[in-house]
Amino acid sequence: MNLNFSVKYILNSINLDEPYIDTLSTRVKALIKLMDITGRIIEGIFLERPNKFVVIVKVDKKKLHCHLTDTGRLIKLLIPGNRILIREKSVSAKRKTRCEVLAAMDLESREWILINPSMHSDIVEEIIRRQLVKDLTGYSIVKREFYYGNSRIDFLLKSEQGKYALLEVKGCTLFENNIGYYPDAPTKRGTRHLSELIAALQEGYESYLFFLVPRLVREVRPNWRIDPIFSQKMLKAYSSGVKMLASSIQLRNNAIYFVKQLQVNPTKNKK
Repeated sequence: MNLNFSVKYILNSINLDEPYIDTLSTRVKALIKLMDITGRIIEGIFLERPNKFVVIVKVDKKKLHCHLTDTGRLIKLLIPGNRILIREKSVSAKRKTRCEVLAAMDLESREWILINPSMHSDIVEEIIRRQLVKDLTGYSIVKREFYYGNSRIDFLLKSEQGKYALLEVKGCTLFENNIGYYPDAPTKRGTRHLSELIAALQEGYESYLFFLVPRLVREVRPNWRIDPIFSQKMLKAYSSGVKMLASSIQLRNNAIYFVKQLQVNPTKNKK
């Protein structure tokens, strides 16, 4: 497919062979490439979001309607005039748009923020498979999209000792003063997932809540201001034994890189 206009690909002047210095002045020895992003990636300017699943992007004086898979508010990313990355998609009878949103520029860190949740499970699968998170060392993936209770949990895992674990992935896209906050919009579904993770503990499973954070932050916290119900449930899950994990990733050079494991602070209430 050809959109019939010139495209601007992601350019990045940072040499990945050299140590990376993050925005918090913390040295990271090396970035680990997790996966390439396939397809043509185009940079444009965000104009508006007429509904939850569609954004209008300006590329070379043309307006494109693009599919948005992230249903969050994204109020600090989808700002009129902000830079945005989209990816061409093949035309089909079921598809109403010819492109999808991939990422938006974070004005605080000046980094591309992945806002395409359809990629989250593939990314986390690579993190688990490569044993990049200490708490998940020795675990293998038994099944993706495992049905438990009234929910579909992202991963069913199994430890080397034969212990089964449920792991649910959440993408964190709201940042303030180098802190990541989740969620950025009220989420009944997320609250239900936490209830399932708590219930699974009573049946002998281990339970994990895994935040995928597309930039480097000091820690991840529940967003009490936006969703106090989820935040309270997250605190209850933590006190019940659900383990909270987070990893920082970066989008650069048409690929996703693992940066480091992050701290989750479920007890911190934003003032």
